[in-house]
Amino acid sequence: MVVAGGGGGGSQGGGGAGGYRATGYGPSPLQGTALGLGIGSYTVTVGAGGTGGGPASSGVAPNGNNSVLGTITSAGGGGGQNGGGDGADGGSGGGMGYNGCAGGSGNVPPVSPPQGNPGGTGHNSGFSTAKGGGGGGATVAGTSVGAPATTGGPGGAGAPNAITGTDTSYAGGGGGGGDGRPGPSPNGKGGGTGGAGGGGDAATGTSSGPMCNAQAGTANTGGGGGATGVNGGQGAAGGSGIVVARAPTSAGIVLGGSPGCAAEVVGENIIKFTSSGNLTVLDSGCGVSANYLVVAGGGGAGVATPAQPSTRRVGGAGGAGGYRSSGFGPSPLRGTGFTLGAGKYSITVGAGGAGAPGTSSTGSRGSESTFLSITSTGGGGGKTSGAPTPDNNANSPGGSGGGGAGTPDAYTKGCGNTPPTDPPQGNPGGIGNGPGGAGGGATAAGAGGAGPACATGAAGGAGAPNEITGSDVSYAGGGGGMTPGPASAGAGGAGGGGPGATDLGTGTAGTANTGGGGGAGAAAGGSGIVVVRVPGSTTASVAPGTNSIATLPSPAGGCKVASFTVTGTLTIS
Repeated sequence: MVVAGGGGGGSQGGGGAGGYRATGYGPSPLQGTALGLGIGSYTVTVGAGGTGGGPASSGVAPNGNNSVLGTITSAGGGGGQNGGGDGADGGSGGGMGYNGCAGGSGNVPPVSPPQGNPGGTGHNSGFSTAKGGGGGGATVAGTSVGAPATTGGPGGAGAPNAITGTDTSYAGGGGGGGDGRPGPSPNGKGGGTGGAGGGGDAATGTSSGPMCNAQAGTANTGGGGGATGVNGGQGAAGGSGIVVARAPTSAGIVLGGSPGCAAEVVGENIIKFTSSGNLTVLDSGCGVSANYLVVAGGGGAGVATPAQPSTRRVGGAGGAGGYRSSGFGPSPLRGTGFTLGAGKYSITVGAGGAGAPGTSSTGSRGSESTFLSITSTGGGGGKTSGAPTPDNNANSPGGSGGGGAGTPDAYTKGCGNTPPTDPPQGNPGGIGNGPGGAGGGATAAGAGGAGPACATGAAGGAGAPNEITGSDVSYAGGGGGMTPGPASAGAGGAGGGGPGATDLGTGTAGTANTGGGGGAGAAAGGSGIVVVRVPGSTTASVAPGTNSIATLPSPAGGCKVASFTVTGTLTIS
Protein backbone atom coordinates (compact mmCIF):
# COMPACT_ATOMS: atom_id res chain seq x y z
CA MET A 1 0.00 0.00 0.00
CA VAL A 2 1.39 3.39 -1.04
CA VAL A 3 -0.33 6.59 0.20
CA ALA A 4 1.03 10.04 -0.62
CA GLY A 5 0.98 13.15 1.53
CA GLY A 6 -2.31 15.06 1.71
CA GLY A 7 -2.73 18.53 0.21
CA GLY A 8 -2.77 21.59 2.45
CA GLY A 9 -6.10 23.20 3.29
CA GLY A 10 -6.69 26.69 1.87
CA SER A 11 -8.57 29.66 3.22
CA GLN A 12 -11.65 28.25 1.45
CA GLY A 13 -11.12 24.81 -0.13
CA GLY A 14 -10.22 21.65 1.78
CA GLY A 15 -7.00 19.83 0.90
CA GLY A 16 -7.24 16.75 -1.31
CA ALA A 17 -6.13 13.39 0.03
CA GLY A 18 -2.84 11.90 -1.06
CA GLY A 19 -3.04 9.33 -3.82
CA TYR A 20 -4.00 5.84 -2.58
CA ARG A 21 -2.72 2.69 -4.30
CA ALA A 22 -2.95 -0.82 -2.87
CA THR A 23 -2.97 -4.52 -3.73
CA GLY A 24 -4.57 -7.46 -1.97
CA TYR A 25 -6.36 -5.43 0.71
CA GLY A 26 -8.92 -2.63 0.84
CA PRO A 27 -11.93 -2.09 -1.46
CA SER A 28 -11.71 -4.59 -4.35
CA PRO A 29 -12.29 -1.99 -7.11
CA LEU A 30 -9.12 -0.22 -5.95
CA GLN A 31 -6.90 -3.31 -5.71
CA GLY A 32 -4.11 -3.27 -8.25
CA THR A 33 -1.61 -5.97 -9.24
CA ALA A 34 0.91 -7.07 -6.62
CA LEU A 35 4.41 -5.66 -7.00
CA GLY A 36 7.09 -8.26 -7.75
CA LEU A 37 10.37 -7.60 -5.90
CA GLY A 38 13.51 -9.70 -6.05
CA ILE A 39 16.18 -10.14 -3.40
CA GLY A 40 17.76 -6.76 -2.74
CA SER A 41 17.27 -3.27 -1.29
CA TYR A 42 14.63 -0.78 -2.41
CA THR A 43 14.30 2.92 -1.68
CA VAL A 44 11.03 3.90 -0.03
CA THR A 45 9.78 7.48 -0.21
CA VAL A 46 7.05 8.64 2.16
CA GLY A 47 5.59 11.96 1.07
CA ALA A 48 5.08 14.86 3.46
CA GLY A 49 1.78 16.70 3.63
CA GLY A 50 1.43 20.10 1.98
CA THR A 51 1.51 23.14 4.26
CA GLY A 52 -1.66 25.11 4.91
CA GLY A 53 -2.47 28.00 2.54
CA GLY A 54 -3.64 31.58 2.99
CA PRO A 55 -4.53 34.41 2.87
CA ALA A 56 -7.39 34.56 0.39
CA SER A 57 -5.45 36.35 -2.34
CA SER A 58 -2.61 33.83 -2.56
CA GLY A 59 -3.91 31.14 -4.97
CA VAL A 60 -3.89 27.52 -3.84
CA ALA A 61 -2.29 25.82 -0.87
CA PRO A 62 0.72 23.57 -1.61
CA ASN A 63 0.16 20.02 -2.80
CA GLY A 64 1.28 17.05 -0.76
CA ASN A 65 4.39 15.13 -1.79
CA ASN A 66 4.56 11.82 -3.66
CA SER A 67 5.14 8.44 -2.00
CA VAL A 68 7.06 5.76 -3.92
CA LEU A 69 7.80 2.02 -3.66
CA GLY A 70 9.47 0.41 -6.66
CA THR A 71 7.42 1.21 -9.75
CA ILE A 72 4.41 2.42 -7.71
CA THR A 73 4.08 6.19 -7.28
CA SER A 74 1.14 7.80 -5.52
CA ALA A 75 0.71 11.51 -6.23
CA GLY A 76 0.45 14.10 -3.49
CA GLY A 77 -3.00 15.48 -2.75
CA GLY A 78 -4.06 18.74 -4.37
CA GLY A 79 -4.00 21.92 -2.31
CA GLY A 80 -7.24 23.69 -1.40
CA GLN A 81 -8.07 27.07 -2.94
CA ASN A 82 -7.37 30.18 -0.86
CA GLY A 83 -9.72 32.52 -2.73
CA GLY A 84 -11.95 32.51 -5.81
CA GLY A 85 -10.14 30.01 -8.03
CA ASP A 86 -9.89 26.29 -8.76
CA GLY A 87 -8.58 23.71 -6.33
CA ALA A 88 -5.30 22.05 -7.30
CA ASP A 89 -5.11 18.72 -9.14
CA GLY A 90 -3.46 15.77 -7.42
CA GLY A 91 -3.88 12.21 -6.16
CA SER A 92 -7.22 13.56 -5.00
CA GLY A 93 -8.14 17.12 -5.91
CA GLY A 94 -8.28 20.11 -3.60
CA GLY A 95 -11.57 21.89 -2.92
CA MET A 96 -12.38 25.12 -4.77
CA GLY A 97 -13.10 28.51 -3.24
CA TYR A 98 -15.90 30.82 -4.38
CA ASN A 99 -16.77 32.56 -7.70
CA GLY A 100 -17.97 29.46 -9.52
CA CYS A 101 -14.63 27.84 -10.27
CA ALA A 102 -13.91 24.10 -10.20
CA GLY A 103 -12.55 21.67 -7.65
CA GLY A 104 -9.19 20.15 -8.47
CA SER A 105 -9.14 16.96 -10.53
CA GLY A 106 -8.26 13.68 -8.86
CA ASN A 107 -6.25 10.72 -10.20
CA VAL A 108 -3.64 13.08 -11.66
CA PRO A 109 -1.55 11.68 -13.24
CA PRO A 110 -4.01 8.93 -14.25
CA VAL A 111 -3.46 5.36 -13.03
CA SER A 112 -5.66 2.27 -13.04
CA PRO A 113 -7.27 1.60 -10.61
CA PRO A 114 -7.70 5.33 -9.90
CA GLN A 115 -5.75 6.76 -6.99
CA GLY A 116 -8.30 9.40 -5.96
CA ASN A 117 -11.26 11.68 -6.70
CA PRO A 118 -11.91 15.36 -7.48
CA GLY A 119 -12.40 18.12 -4.96
CA GLY A 120 -15.78 19.78 -4.46
CA THR A 121 -16.94 23.14 -5.82
CA GLY A 122 -17.66 26.13 -3.60
CA HIS A 123 -20.47 28.69 -3.45
CA ASN A 124 -20.18 31.68 -5.79
CA SER A 125 -22.21 34.49 -4.21
CA GLY A 126 -19.23 36.55 -3.14
CA PHE A 127 -16.37 36.73 -0.71
CA SER A 128 -18.28 37.74 2.42
CA THR A 129 -20.43 34.62 2.29
CA ALA A 130 -17.95 32.31 0.61
CA LYS A 131 -18.04 28.59 1.29
CA GLY A 132 -15.40 26.19 0.00
CA GLY A 133 -15.67 22.67 -1.38
CA GLY A 134 -14.29 19.66 0.44
CA GLY A 135 -11.11 17.93 -0.68
CA GLY A 136 -11.44 14.67 -2.59
CA GLY A 137 -10.84 11.31 -0.91
CA ALA A 138 -9.75 7.86 -2.05
CA THR A 139 -13.30 6.53 -2.51
CA VAL A 140 -15.53 9.64 -2.68
CA ALA A 141 -15.24 13.10 -4.25
CA GLY A 142 -15.18 16.16 -2.05
CA THR A 143 -18.65 17.59 -1.36
CA SER A 144 -19.77 20.63 -3.38
CA VAL A 145 -21.86 23.39 -1.76
CA GLY A 146 -24.63 25.61 -3.16
CA ALA A 147 -26.32 28.94 -2.39
CA PRO A 148 -28.58 27.92 0.54
CA ALA A 149 -25.76 26.28 2.48
CA THR A 150 -23.99 28.03 5.36
CA THR A 151 -21.44 25.25 5.80
CA GLY A 152 -18.39 24.26 3.82
CA GLY A 153 -18.33 20.95 2.00
CA PRO A 154 -17.22 17.82 3.89
CA GLY A 155 -14.11 16.05 2.63
CA GLY A 156 -14.45 12.86 0.60
CA ALA A 157 -14.14 9.52 2.39
CA GLY A 158 -10.94 7.55 2.24
CA ALA A 159 -10.41 3.80 1.88
CA PRO A 160 -10.31 1.14 4.64
CA ASN A 161 -7.38 -1.24 4.45
CA ALA A 162 -6.22 -4.09 6.74
CA ILE A 163 -2.79 -4.77 5.21
CA THR A 164 -1.11 -4.13 8.58
CA GLY A 165 -3.45 -6.57 10.34
CA THR A 166 -5.61 -3.71 11.66
CA ASP A 167 -8.48 -2.25 9.62
CA THR A 168 -7.56 1.42 9.20
CA SER A 169 -8.84 4.08 6.81
CA TYR A 170 -6.49 6.24 4.74
CA ALA A 171 -6.66 9.17 2.32
CA GLY A 172 -9.68 11.18 3.48
CA GLY A 173 -10.22 14.70 2.09
CA GLY A 174 -10.04 17.87 4.17
CA GLY A 175 -13.19 19.84 5.04
CA GLY A 176 -14.07 23.00 3.10
CA GLY A 177 -14.34 26.35 4.88
CA GLY A 178 -17.65 28.03 5.73
CA ASP A 179 -18.60 31.70 5.71
CA GLY A 180 -18.46 34.03 8.69
CA ARG A 181 -22.09 33.63 9.74
CA PRO A 182 -23.21 31.27 12.52
CA GLY A 183 -23.97 27.80 11.21
CA PRO A 184 -25.63 24.71 12.63
CA SER A 185 -24.18 22.88 15.63
CA PRO A 186 -21.53 21.58 16.05
CA ASN A 187 -19.94 23.78 13.40
CA GLY A 188 -20.80 27.28 14.59
CA LYS A 189 -18.86 28.76 11.70
CA GLY A 190 -20.04 26.13 9.29
CA GLY A 191 -16.73 24.42 8.54
CA GLY A 192 -16.97 21.08 6.71
CA THR A 193 -15.85 17.88 8.42
CA GLY A 194 -12.86 15.91 7.21
CA GLY A 195 -13.40 12.64 5.38
CA ALA A 196 -12.88 9.28 7.10
CA GLY A 197 -9.23 8.37 6.66
CA GLY A 198 -7.47 11.26 8.35
CA GLY A 199 -9.05 14.27 6.63
CA GLY A 200 -8.82 17.42 8.77
CA ASP A 201 -11.93 19.33 9.84
CA ALA A 202 -12.33 22.93 8.68
CA ALA A 203 -12.31 25.73 11.24
CA THR A 204 -15.45 26.42 13.25
CA GLY A 205 -16.63 29.58 15.00
CA THR A 206 -17.06 33.07 13.47
CA SER A 207 -14.64 35.44 11.81
CA SER A 208 -15.19 38.02 14.56
CA GLY A 209 -15.57 35.74 17.57
CA PRO A 210 -14.22 32.57 19.20
CA MET A 211 -13.28 29.83 16.78
CA CYS A 212 -11.62 26.44 16.59
CA ASN A 213 -8.68 26.36 14.24
CA ALA A 214 -8.63 24.22 11.13
CA GLN A 215 -7.35 20.71 11.78
CA ALA A 216 -4.38 19.15 10.03
CA GLY A 217 -4.71 15.85 8.19
CA THR A 218 -3.74 12.93 10.43
CA ALA A 219 -0.09 11.92 10.18
CA ASN A 220 0.63 8.80 8.10
CA THR A 221 -2.85 8.62 6.60
CA GLY A 222 -2.43 11.04 3.67
CA GLY A 223 -5.49 12.99 4.84
CA GLY A 224 -6.08 16.46 3.39
CA GLY A 225 -5.83 19.55 5.60
CA GLY A 226 -8.94 21.43 6.71
CA ALA A 227 -9.71 24.91 5.40
CA THR A 228 -9.99 27.94 7.65
CA GLY A 229 -12.89 29.80 6.02
CA VAL A 230 -11.85 33.03 7.78
CA ASN A 231 -10.99 36.01 5.57
CA GLY A 232 -7.22 36.06 5.39
CA GLY A 233 -6.89 32.97 7.61
CA GLN A 234 -4.47 30.07 7.27
CA GLY A 235 -5.56 26.55 6.33
CA ALA A 236 -4.11 23.46 7.99
CA ALA A 237 -1.41 21.12 6.68
CA GLY A 238 -2.12 17.79 5.01
CA GLY A 239 -1.14 14.57 6.75
CA SER A 240 2.01 12.70 5.78
CA GLY A 241 1.74 9.51 3.75
CA ILE A 242 2.63 5.90 4.50
CA VAL A 243 4.05 2.86 2.70
CA VAL A 244 3.34 -0.74 3.79
CA ALA A 245 4.88 -3.88 2.27
CA ARG A 246 3.55 -7.37 2.97
CA ALA A 247 4.71 -10.72 1.62
CA PRO A 248 3.28 -14.24 2.13
CA THR A 249 4.98 -16.16 4.93
CA SER A 250 5.40 -19.02 2.44
CA ALA A 251 7.39 -16.90 0.00
CA GLY A 252 10.79 -17.95 1.38
CA ILE A 253 11.83 -14.35 2.00
CA VAL A 254 12.19 -12.00 4.95
CA LEU A 255 11.29 -8.32 4.81
CA GLY A 256 13.33 -5.76 6.72
CA GLY A 257 13.66 -2.00 6.80
CA SER A 258 15.90 0.81 7.92
CA PRO A 259 16.38 3.15 9.65
CA GLY A 260 14.58 1.94 12.78
CA CYS A 261 12.85 5.29 13.24
CA ALA A 262 11.19 4.90 9.83
CA ALA A 263 10.46 1.18 9.49
CA GLU A 264 8.38 -0.87 11.90
CA VAL A 265 7.66 -4.59 11.52
CA VAL A 266 4.02 -4.98 12.55
CA GLY A 267 3.51 -8.65 11.68
CA GLU A 268 5.30 -11.60 10.15
CA ASN A 269 6.59 -10.26 6.80
CA ILE A 270 4.59 -7.01 7.26
CA ILE A 271 6.57 -3.77 7.46
CA LYS A 272 5.34 -0.19 7.45
CA PHE A 273 7.27 2.99 6.71
CA THR A 274 6.15 6.21 8.36
CA SER A 275 9.05 8.16 6.85
CA SER A 276 11.47 7.53 4.00
CA GLY A 277 13.93 4.66 4.26
CA ASN A 278 15.01 1.39 2.65
CA LEU A 279 13.13 -1.90 2.28
CA THR A 280 15.27 -5.04 2.22
CA VAL A 281 14.14 -8.36 0.75
CA LEU A 282 16.29 -11.24 2.02
CA ASP A 283 16.33 -14.94 1.34
CA SER A 284 14.91 -16.60 4.45
CA GLY A 285 18.28 -18.28 4.99
CA CYS A 286 19.90 -14.86 5.39
CA GLY A 287 17.61 -13.53 8.12
CA VAL A 288 18.04 -13.67 11.88
CA SER A 289 16.67 -16.82 13.55
CA ALA A 290 14.67 -15.95 16.64
CA ASN A 291 13.00 -17.96 19.38
CA TYR A 292 10.39 -16.44 21.65
CA LEU A 293 8.54 -16.72 24.93
CA VAL A 294 5.24 -14.82 25.12
CA VAL A 295 3.30 -14.97 28.40
CA ALA A 296 0.16 -12.92 29.03
CA GLY A 297 -0.99 -11.35 32.29
CA GLY A 298 -2.59 -13.68 34.83
CA GLY A 299 -6.23 -13.42 35.82
CA GLY A 300 -7.44 -11.73 39.00
CA ALA A 301 -9.21 -13.80 41.65
CA GLY A 302 -12.79 -13.82 42.87
CA VAL A 303 -13.78 -12.87 46.41
CA ALA A 304 -15.64 -14.58 49.25
CA THR A 305 -19.26 -13.63 49.85
CA PRO A 306 -20.20 -13.58 53.57
CA ALA A 307 -23.34 -15.53 54.47
CA GLN A 308 -24.00 -17.70 57.51
CA PRO A 309 -20.69 -18.48 59.23
CA SER A 310 -20.90 -22.12 58.17
CA THR A 311 -21.84 -21.40 54.57
CA ARG A 312 -19.46 -18.70 53.46
CA ARG A 313 -19.30 -18.65 49.71
CA VAL A 314 -15.67 -18.56 48.61
CA GLY A 315 -14.36 -17.19 45.32
CA GLY A 316 -12.35 -18.89 42.58
CA ALA A 317 -8.69 -18.26 41.76
CA GLY A 318 -7.30 -16.51 38.70
CA GLY A 319 -6.06 -18.50 35.72
CA ALA A 320 -2.52 -18.14 34.37
CA GLY A 321 -1.83 -15.97 31.37
CA GLY A 322 -1.52 -17.77 28.05
CA TYR A 323 1.93 -19.35 27.49
CA ARG A 324 3.47 -19.66 24.02
CA SER A 325 7.09 -20.46 23.26
CA SER A 326 9.50 -21.79 20.64
CA GLY A 327 12.81 -23.60 21.03
CA PHE A 328 12.68 -23.93 24.82
CA GLY A 329 10.37 -25.33 27.48
CA PRO A 330 8.36 -28.58 27.36
CA SER A 331 8.59 -29.97 23.82
CA PRO A 332 4.81 -30.53 23.38
CA LEU A 333 4.31 -26.78 23.87
CA ARG A 334 6.98 -25.59 21.45
CA GLY A 335 5.84 -23.62 18.43
CA THR A 336 7.88 -22.54 15.41
CA GLY A 337 10.37 -19.67 15.68
CA PHE A 338 10.68 -16.70 13.35
CA THR A 339 13.23 -15.42 10.86
CA LEU A 340 13.65 -11.68 11.32
CA GLY A 341 14.89 -8.97 9.01
CA ALA A 342 16.17 -5.55 9.97
CA GLY A 343 13.55 -3.27 11.46
CA LYS A 344 11.67 -2.24 14.59
CA TYR A 345 9.34 -4.81 16.17
CA SER A 346 6.54 -3.85 18.54
CA ILE A 347 6.23 -5.89 21.75
CA THR A 348 3.19 -5.84 24.03
CA VAL A 349 3.42 -7.10 27.63
CA GLY A 350 0.05 -7.72 29.24
CA ALA A 351 -0.87 -6.52 32.73
CA GLY A 352 -2.32 -8.86 35.33
CA GLY A 353 -6.05 -8.73 35.91
CA ALA A 354 -7.39 -7.00 39.02
CA GLY A 355 -8.92 -8.99 41.84
CA ALA A 356 -12.68 -8.69 42.36
CA PRO A 357 -13.37 -5.28 43.96
CA GLY A 358 -16.51 -6.45 45.75
CA THR A 359 -18.87 -9.31 46.43
CA SER A 360 -20.90 -8.66 43.29
CA SER A 361 -17.88 -8.63 40.92
CA THR A 362 -15.61 -11.26 39.40
CA GLY A 363 -11.88 -11.22 39.02
CA SER A 364 -10.75 -9.48 35.83
CA ARG A 365 -9.14 -11.25 32.93
CA GLY A 366 -5.44 -10.48 32.38
CA SER A 367 -4.28 -8.55 29.32
CA GLU A 368 -2.76 -10.17 26.25
CA SER A 369 0.94 -10.17 25.31
CA THR A 370 2.05 -10.09 21.66
CA PHE A 371 5.07 -10.50 19.40
CA LEU A 372 4.53 -10.55 15.62
CA SER A 373 1.76 -13.07 14.92
CA ILE A 374 1.96 -14.62 18.40
CA THR A 375 -0.77 -13.50 20.79
CA SER A 376 -1.09 -15.02 24.26
CA THR A 377 -4.46 -14.39 25.89
CA GLY A 378 -4.82 -13.08 29.42
CA GLY A 379 -5.68 -15.54 32.16
CA GLY A 380 -9.35 -15.96 33.11
CA GLY A 381 -10.74 -14.21 36.16
CA GLY A 382 -11.81 -16.22 39.20
CA LYS A 383 -15.55 -16.44 39.82
CA THR A 384 -17.47 -14.82 42.70
CA SER A 385 -20.66 -16.39 44.06
CA GLY A 386 -22.45 -13.08 44.36
CA ALA A 387 -21.60 -11.87 40.87
CA PRO A 388 -24.16 -12.07 38.04
CA THR A 389 -23.87 -15.32 36.08
CA PRO A 390 -23.20 -13.55 32.74
CA ASP A 391 -20.23 -11.73 34.27
CA ASN A 392 -18.82 -14.93 35.77
CA ASN A 393 -19.13 -16.75 32.47
CA ALA A 394 -17.68 -13.89 30.42
CA ASN A 395 -14.56 -13.28 32.51
CA SER A 396 -13.51 -16.80 33.49
CA PRO A 397 -12.20 -18.19 30.13
CA GLY A 398 -8.71 -17.19 29.02
CA GLY A 399 -5.20 -18.41 28.23
CA SER A 400 -5.78 -20.61 31.26
CA GLY A 401 -9.20 -20.57 32.88
CA GLY A 402 -10.23 -19.07 36.22
CA GLY A 403 -11.53 -21.24 39.05
CA GLY A 404 -15.19 -21.72 39.92
CA ALA A 405 -16.68 -20.32 43.14
CA GLY A 406 -17.67 -22.54 46.04
CA THR A 407 -21.44 -22.51 45.59
CA PRO A 408 -23.77 -24.16 43.08
CA ASP A 409 -24.60 -20.98 41.18
CA ALA A 410 -20.95 -20.47 40.23
CA TYR A 411 -19.41 -23.97 40.40
CA THR A 412 -18.39 -24.13 36.74
CA LYS A 413 -14.76 -23.61 35.78
CA GLY A 414 -13.37 -21.25 33.19
CA CYS A 415 -12.15 -22.77 29.93
CA GLY A 416 -8.48 -22.58 28.99
CA ASN A 417 -6.76 -22.21 25.59
CA THR A 418 -9.36 -19.58 24.65
CA PRO A 419 -9.17 -18.71 21.82
CA PRO A 420 -7.59 -22.00 20.75
CA THR A 421 -3.97 -22.12 19.59
CA ASP A 422 -1.72 -24.98 18.51
CA PRO A 423 0.19 -25.90 20.66
CA PRO A 424 -2.33 -24.99 23.37
CA GLN A 425 -1.60 -21.91 25.46
CA GLY A 426 -3.18 -23.13 28.69
CA ASN A 427 -5.63 -25.29 30.62
CA PRO A 428 -9.02 -24.93 32.36
CA GLY A 429 -9.56 -23.85 35.93
CA GLY A 430 -11.04 -26.12 38.59
CA ILE A 431 -14.71 -26.37 39.56
CA GLY A 432 -15.96 -24.96 42.85
CA ASN A 433 -17.65 -27.22 45.40
CA GLY A 434 -17.26 -26.15 49.01
CA PRO A 435 -13.72 -24.84 48.61
CA GLY A 436 -13.33 -22.71 45.48
CA GLY A 437 -11.67 -23.93 42.30
CA ALA A 438 -8.03 -23.13 41.47
CA GLY A 439 -6.79 -21.41 38.34
CA GLY A 440 -5.46 -23.36 35.39
CA GLY A 441 -1.77 -23.31 34.47
CA ALA A 442 0.34 -23.75 31.35
CA THR A 443 0.86 -27.50 31.83
CA ALA A 444 -1.98 -28.58 34.15
CA ALA A 445 -5.58 -27.75 34.94
CA GLY A 446 -6.49 -26.11 38.21
CA ALA A 447 -7.67 -28.52 40.90
CA GLY A 448 -11.35 -28.59 41.75
CA GLY A 449 -12.73 -27.59 45.12
CA ALA A 450 -14.22 -31.00 45.93
CA GLY A 451 -14.99 -31.98 49.51
CA PRO A 452 -16.58 -30.41 52.57
CA ALA A 453 -16.31 -26.72 53.25
CA CYS A 454 -13.48 -27.35 55.71
CA ALA A 455 -11.34 -29.21 53.17
CA THR A 456 -7.91 -27.98 52.10
CA GLY A 457 -8.00 -25.49 49.27
CA ALA A 458 -7.42 -26.59 45.67
CA ALA A 459 -3.93 -26.21 44.17
CA GLY A 460 -3.30 -24.04 41.15
CA GLY A 461 -2.34 -25.71 37.89
CA ALA A 462 1.41 -25.96 37.28
CA GLY A 463 3.11 -23.63 34.86
CA ALA A 464 5.89 -24.44 32.38
CA PRO A 465 9.66 -24.37 32.96
CA ASN A 466 11.65 -22.53 30.29
CA GLU A 467 15.38 -21.82 29.82
CA ILE A 468 15.19 -19.22 27.03
CA THR A 469 16.87 -16.61 29.27
CA GLY A 470 19.69 -19.00 30.20
CA SER A 471 18.10 -19.76 33.57
CA ASP A 472 15.47 -22.40 34.27
CA VAL A 473 12.40 -20.36 35.28
CA SER A 474 8.77 -21.44 35.43
CA TYR A 475 5.96 -19.28 34.08
CA ALA A 476 2.15 -19.25 33.96
CA GLY A 477 1.12 -21.04 37.14
CA GLY A 478 -2.53 -20.92 38.23
CA GLY A 479 -3.73 -19.23 41.40
CA GLY A 480 -4.53 -21.37 44.47
CA GLY A 481 -8.06 -21.92 45.74
CA MET A 482 -9.75 -20.61 48.90
CA THR A 483 -11.39 -22.39 51.81
CA PRO A 484 -14.23 -20.96 53.92
CA GLY A 485 -12.80 -22.29 57.19
CA PRO A 486 -9.50 -22.65 59.03
CA ALA A 487 -8.12 -25.42 56.77
CA SER A 488 -5.03 -24.76 54.66
CA ALA A 489 -5.52 -22.62 51.58
CA GLY A 490 -4.63 -23.91 48.14
CA ALA A 491 -1.07 -23.50 46.91
CA GLY A 492 -0.33 -21.48 43.82
CA GLY A 493 0.89 -23.39 40.79
CA ALA A 494 4.62 -23.43 40.05
CA GLY A 495 5.27 -20.47 37.77
CA GLY A 496 4.10 -17.50 39.82
CA GLY A 497 0.60 -18.59 40.86
CA GLY A 498 -0.47 -16.88 44.08
CA PRO A 499 -1.66 -18.97 47.05
CA GLY A 500 -5.31 -18.65 48.04
CA ALA A 501 -6.70 -17.31 51.30
CA THR A 502 -8.49 -18.95 54.20
CA ASP A 503 -11.76 -17.85 55.71
CA LEU A 504 -12.49 -14.31 54.47
CA GLY A 505 -8.88 -13.31 53.94
CA THR A 506 -7.06 -11.90 50.93
CA GLY A 507 -5.13 -14.15 48.58
CA THR A 508 -1.60 -13.55 47.29
CA ALA A 509 -1.04 -11.83 43.96
CA GLY A 510 0.52 -13.68 41.06
CA THR A 511 4.25 -13.01 40.70
CA ALA A 512 5.12 -10.10 38.44
CA ASN A 513 6.39 -11.00 34.95
CA THR A 514 5.43 -14.66 35.21
CA GLY A 515 1.77 -14.45 34.19
CA GLY A 516 0.77 -16.26 37.40
CA GLY A 517 -2.90 -16.24 38.41
CA GLY A 518 -4.05 -14.41 41.52
CA GLY A 519 -4.79 -16.48 44.64
CA ALA A 520 -8.47 -16.76 45.53
CA GLY A 521 -9.47 -13.89 47.77
CA ALA A 522 -9.44 -10.89 45.41
CA ALA A 523 -5.73 -11.07 44.57
CA ALA A 524 -4.43 -9.62 41.30
CA GLY A 525 -2.80 -11.66 38.58
CA GLY A 526 0.90 -11.27 37.77
CA SER A 527 1.99 -9.29 34.72
CA GLY A 528 3.26 -11.12 31.65
CA ILE A 529 6.62 -11.19 29.92
CA VAL A 530 8.04 -11.44 26.39
CA VAL A 531 11.52 -12.79 25.65
CA VAL A 532 13.20 -12.93 22.22
CA ARG A 533 16.46 -14.87 21.73
CA VAL A 534 18.70 -14.27 18.69
CA PRO A 535 22.25 -15.27 17.65
CA GLY A 536 25.09 -13.39 19.34
CA SER A 537 26.21 -11.83 16.05
CA THR A 538 22.91 -9.92 15.78
CA THR A 539 22.91 -6.17 16.34
CA ALA A 540 19.87 -5.58 18.52
CA SER A 541 18.53 -3.00 20.96
CA VAL A 542 15.44 -2.61 23.15
CA ALA A 543 13.33 0.28 24.38
CA PRO A 544 12.38 1.64 26.84
CA GLY A 545 15.24 1.21 29.29
CA THR A 546 13.10 -0.81 31.71
CA ASN A 547 13.57 -3.70 29.29
CA SER A 548 16.95 -5.37 28.90
CA ILE A 549 19.21 -7.22 26.50
CA ALA A 550 21.95 -9.59 27.62
CA THR A 551 24.59 -11.78 25.99
CA LEU A 552 24.63 -15.29 27.44
CA PRO A 553 27.94 -16.92 28.39
CA SER A 554 29.10 -20.31 27.11
CA PRO A 555 27.69 -22.92 26.55
CA ALA A 556 24.82 -20.80 25.16
CA GLY A 557 27.19 -19.68 22.40
CA GLY A 558 26.93 -15.97 23.12
CA CYS A 559 23.23 -15.72 22.19
CA LYS A 560 21.53 -12.42 22.88
CA VAL A 561 18.36 -12.39 24.95
CA ALA A 562 15.97 -9.44 24.88
CA SER A 563 13.64 -9.48 27.90
CA PHE A 564 10.54 -7.28 27.96
CA THR A 565 8.87 -6.66 31.30
CA VAL A 566 6.89 -3.72 29.89
CA THR A 567 5.56 -2.90 26.44
CA GLY A 568 8.30 -1.66 24.09
CA THR A 569 10.21 -2.24 20.88
CA LEU A 570 12.96 -4.54 19.64
CA THR A 571 15.17 -3.14 16.87
CA ILE A 572 17.25 -5.42 14.64
CA SER A 573 19.84 -3.61 12.51
